[in-house]
Amino acid sequence: APGAFIPLAEETGLIVPLGAWALQEACREAAGWPAPIRVAVNVSAVQLRRPGLEATVLSALAASGLPANRLKLEVTESVLMQDAEAVLACLHRLRGRGVRIALDDFGTGYSSLSYLRRFPFDQIKIDRSFIRDIAERTRAAIERFRAEERRRESEEQFRVFAQAMPNHVWAADDTGELYWFNEQVYAYSGARPGELDGAAWAAIVHPEDVEPAGMAWAGTLATGAHYETEFRIRRADGAYRWFMVRAEPIRAADGSVVRWIGTNT
Repeated sequence: APGAFIPLAEETGLIVPLGAWALQEACREAAGWPAPIRVAVNVSAVQLRRPGLEATVLSALAASGLPANRLKLEVTESVLMQDAEAVLACLHRLRGRGVRIALDDFGTGYSSLSYLRRFPFDQIKIDRSFIRDIAERTRAAIERFRAEERRRESEEQFRVFAQAMPNHVWAADDTGELYWFNEQVYAYSGARPGELDGAAWAAIVHPEDVEPAGMAWAGTLATGAHYETEFRIRRADGAYRWFMVRAEPIRAADGSVVRWIGTNT
């Protein structure tokens, strides 16, 4: 199992040649895919902390002919907890050459927002447990502070956090009506604040995806369960891109849903 194999490979150092082979094979395979489909490759902490990763990446790109912007390297929070300056310098150089850098499983480790300020990740993949943890902490806040003033304060804190995220973040009320989007949604879609509220969000969803996405959302609202689906969202230039759309319910002390927090990645 990967959970047992990867730590052993890291401990013995075999992760470096294995990672190089995986990177070469991934680039070679992806070079035959239609543009602009990207390939994502996980990079371990050991690979990043040892010299040679940058050369390995450039060699794999050159040998395969894959454009750098079609390769995405995924790193976890753990790689930034030791030798952070050297790791960040390496990531900056790779990103400067066009390689996309994603932070994987955000929320399973240290979860420091300082990472978001120190490196301009192209994507942050939020772990489902992190969203659930936010939901639990928000519910605890509601249980402790029932006054409307404290709820408004919690909402403001959520919005400040969401604005720092490079991903699309949105919120819906207990009935499922979307009422807030972070700036990244508006920058991507070209819409103006207020234009996507309520059912108007469907205006930026691909026409073929509106009905299935709406049915999935209705089913989630009926059960109060986790929401997860994929659909295409229109960019400001009119092109569409597939997104994984997830949402978690925020519940009051009695278990009722008071709002939803969602992300598009």
